[in-house]
Amino acid sequence: MIDTERPATADNTAYLTPLRSAQIPLRGTSDTLNRRKNKRCIILIERTMEIEAISRGEINSIKILWENLNDHHLSKSMYFKDHFSKFTFEKRMEALVKRDRFIAYVAQDSCDSVGYCIATVDGSIGEIDSLFVKGAYRGQGVGEKLVTLALKWLEEQDCETIRVSIAEGNEQVLDFYRKFGFAERLIVMQKTHNIAVAGNGGKACCP
Repeated sequence: MIDTERPATADNTAYLTPLRSAQIPLRGTSDTLNRRKNKRCIILIERTMEIEAISRGEINSIKILWENLNDHHLSKSMYFKDHFSKFTFEKRMEALVKRDRFIAYVAQDSCDSVGYCIATVDGSIGEIDSLFVKGAYRGQGVGEKLVTLALKWLEEQDCETIRVSIAEGNEQVLDFYRKFGFAERLIVMQKTHNIAVAGNGGKACCP
């Protein structure tokens, strides 16, 4: 799960490629009760999930999912809770749709949106900007499929560089992105008034 903000470097009108969709076979469970033995049986079932690209006009359909992601960042962050507490979906989307090119993939189980991935291109730089999957659907390949589709689209844009930014406190997702060939190139530190360094051997602390 990611969503990190960076200043927009272009003021062009964003656009989406034509609607595309994909299907993911998912394995779930259904509980039934064996009355004779009074034991619960777990029955494996197969279901199919749809992933499709949505238009800019439909971007509000992921607002609740994005807000869940922002709440996740707020709970995980040690130093930037103030940023996430004031961050809004409207502010984030306003910045993203100004990029040169923009696409959003949404995973749906029946009519329920359960995950999304946003990717953009600015000049020759492509980026995975925001990714989130509902807790009940994690570990089933949904996030992997979303990122795979986004990377395929970015590669079709002839990007010289494709990057992803990880928010402070969300470092557990590093291994997920390493599977796609990402590696740490820079570690960016930002000064914040919430960090005090005084009389503790140079170690940062958060009051």
